[in-house]
Amino acid sequence: VGGSPFAQQRLGTDVAAIGSDIQKVTDTVGLLTLGLVAMEYMADESFSKVAALVHEPKEQLDSLSESLRKVAEDNPIKGGIGAIDDIAAGAIKVGVAKDSLISFTTEIARYSAVTGEAANTIIQPFEQLQLKTHSTDDEMTKLLDTLVRLTAGSLPVTGEQVLHLANNLATVAGLSGLSNDQLIVLSATLGTLEAHTTTAARAMTVLLETIGTAATGDTGTAAKQLQTIADVSHLTVQQIKQDWASGNVFDVVTQFTQGLGAETLASQTGSLNKLGIKGTIKQQPILDVANNPDVLQNAQDQIAE
Repeated sequence: VGGSPFAQQRLGTDVAAIGSDIQKVTDTVGLLTLGLVAMEYMADESFSKVAALVHEPKEQLDSLSESLRKVAEDNPIKGGIGAIDDIAAGAIKVGVAKDSLISFTTEIARYSAVTGEAANTIIQPFEQLQLKTHSTDDEMTKLLDTLVRLTAGSLPVTGEQVLHLANNLATVAGLSGLSNDQLIVLSATLGTLEAHTTTAARAMTVLLETIGTAATGDTGTAAKQLQTIADVSHLTVQQIKQDWASGNVFDVVTQFTQGLGAETLASQTGSLNKLGIKGTIKQQPILDVANNPDVLQNAQDQIAE
């Protein structure tokens, strides 16, 4: 390059400045690109827990993510998308089928949104109850509606407490003919009476089994126990047999507890002893229900509204 040394030096300085400006632009573009990549990565990672468990092609994961985002939009709960990711991942872990994942997540999120109760406390007992009662997704949706009415109403009981009690009662309840609603009402009643233990559920299980055996048995012991149940319930033996046979199990049980509640404590204990239900551990939860008829009635009223 020709020219004076001063001109050459100035030219070199200008080239260096241009190079510096180009580097700044490059750096800025690079940072912007990194930012966009990070944003996209974070969006993909919104459902990272589900993605880690599902192992599906990207297209299917994208579709699942969109469905879960819609669940989050429709059911605003604490934790937002992260909470929905937790629910769905928890559902997968407890064995919820892939084709039921969105409906299950939606129901649990809706429950949490309405009641304010943490969703992760009811995922496992809810799924366990579906397995034990052999209920369809639609039937479990209805059960969750019942649970919302009870726990969002005036009963001082949580969904977690009710579901754990229901799981303990579920096997005998199904065998004896209690509906899901009746199972939840009975569980909520025990929960409201602060009988949040397996012992309480076991006591009610024994009562159901005892009445069922008496109503359907043909032994001398069954006949004597059935007469005791009829006397306490202020019903005839034939009425109890007919009601039990026709599936009106809940009516038979509530008639018995109402009649028991009208007796003196000594008579209550004597009646339960005659049925072979002996000892405080077995008797007390039954007596709690019998002596607090308003709690059971309140639970029934809540789901009837």
